[in-house]
Order: sequence, then structure tokens, then C-alpha cells
Amino acid sequence: MIYKPLVSVIIPTFERSPNLIDRSIKSAQNQTYSNLEIIVIDDSPSTYKKRNEVEKYINSLEDDRLIYIQHNENMGANVARNNGIRHSKGEFCAFLDDDDEWELNKIELQLNKIIESNSGLVYCKGKVIDDKTGEVKPLNNKLKRGFIFDDLIYNNFIGGNSFVLIRKNVINEVGYFNENMLSNQDWELFLRVSQNYKIEYVEEYLVNYYNHLGHRISTNPSKKLQGWECLFDLYSSYLEENPEVQNYWELNMISIYFKNKKYFRCIHMIFKTAKYSPQVFYSYFKKIFKFKIA
Repeated sequence: MIYKPLVSVIIPTFERSPNLIDRSIKSAQNQTYSNLEIIVIDDSPSTYKKRNEVEKYINSLEDDRLIYIQHNENMGANVARNNGIRHSKGEFCAFLDDDDEWELNKIELQLNKIIESNSGLVYCKGKVIDDKTGEVKPLNNKLKRGFIFDDLIYNNFIGGNSFVLIRKNVINEVGYFNENMLSNQDWELFLRVSQNYKIEYVEEYLVNYYNHLGHRISTNPSKKLQGWECLFDLYSSYLEENPEVQNYWELNMISIYFKNKKYFRCIHMIFKTAKYSPQVFYSYFKKIFKFKIA
């Protein structure tokens, strides 16, 4: 008998129109690996005008694998994903943001890899697509396998939630998404997984990440700041023992403080990081702002 475990696809959605979430749901439905349950968690408030349209659209798809769950109020993407995990019955979980899209062999390739490598999490490469112009750019994040915590702690090269396939028992062991975080919650979960489990990757572009004008945490400065501050709190002891990582994190905080108009904190962080490692400081700013010093 061929081993074909159930994979739970969890799609949180918030105030999206049916035509937008159609892309993500169809990319899950049409996967080459078909033993799926597709759990859509609608985190829109009951006052959202298109909420009934979304429910009607999903019911019209007539797919027994689809499970639709509504929240009565907006509780946040992390709560929605965790609710999806609690309702899931699969041996593996895959998360798909409602404005992203998978290539049709994404689950098949990642499932083969995670079983073959006996790893806890598998990720992949992705592309950024401009929803207006159609311009496509590859995400050239570095690829690391094995026990990668010491690399991953510097930055999240794995990508977002849509990039991964995780064993359900691993999530149960390390814990669900941190519901107190407004950003970086994917990275924080991946860090917990990488502390105890091998990480593997599929070297193919399997996720399409769309740039659009709708809701995106990555474009919200205050949520980005809150997520980073949560990370600093969670890893305060580690950072004290690893000042190089702390310096790298603080470099990233400079632009975040600036975008949040916290100029005093921004200036303080500039002097602190420049003093710790002038060469790293210069390299960072050269990369971010593309300037040259004569």
C-alpha cells in the first residue's frame, strides 16, 4: 500500500473579495497531490460587506475537502492559523496566505522531501509578482539544510508561511503561532522548530507572492516594530550571550524606528551599531541605501 498521508492546508483570510482568494484556493485545490483538507478561516468581522459573498463563493466550489470556518470578529492572523491547526486532521500542515499562490506540484515535492529526509520542516523558493504590471522577480534567499538555527537567527531566509510544510506533531511539540506578535510570527515559529529539528528545502520556485494594494503586514510599520520588539523580548538572554546577532538585529531596527518616526531611538541605534562594528554598519547601509563613500 502506498503511503499517502493527509495534508492540512490552512488558509486564513481577512476582508478579501472572492475574486482575490479564488487564486489561492484554486492553487490548493489543483495540487498534484490530492489527499488534502483545505481549511479556510475567515477572520473578517461580521460587519464586512463581502463576507456573505465569500461564504457563498466557497460553498459553490463543491469540494468535499473544503472546510469553511467563520470568526464572529477579527481576531488576527495568528489566531486564525492556530484555529485552523486545531481543526486539522492531517499528519502535515501547510499554510497559504490568501493573497499568495502555489505552483501545482508544491505539496507533492515538499511532502516527498520531508518524508525522505525525516526533517521537521521543508521550505522552498518563491517569486514576487507585481499584481498590476505582472513583473516577476525571483526571491534569491539563501538555502540551508540541517540544524540551521545558528544561521536562521540572523534573518528569516525561509520566507513566509506559504513557503513551508511542517509535521503536525512538530507544531504540537514546539507550540503554535505566537498570538501576541503582529509580525515576524512565521520566523519566530521557524526558529523554535529549527532548535530541535532538521530543516530541509526544495530548490524550486513553488510560491508566488503577489504585491498589491490590499492588507499586508509587511507594509505596516507599527506592526513590524511590534513584531521585532517581541523578538527582542523573547530572545533577550540569547542576545546578551551573542552580541554579533544582537548587533545584526539592531541594524534592522534602524529603518523600522525611522519609519515609525521614533527618531531618537533611530539615532541611538545608529551610534550603537556603528560603534560595535563599523565595517558591518557600513556594509549594511551600502546595501540598503546603495550609497558610496568616496
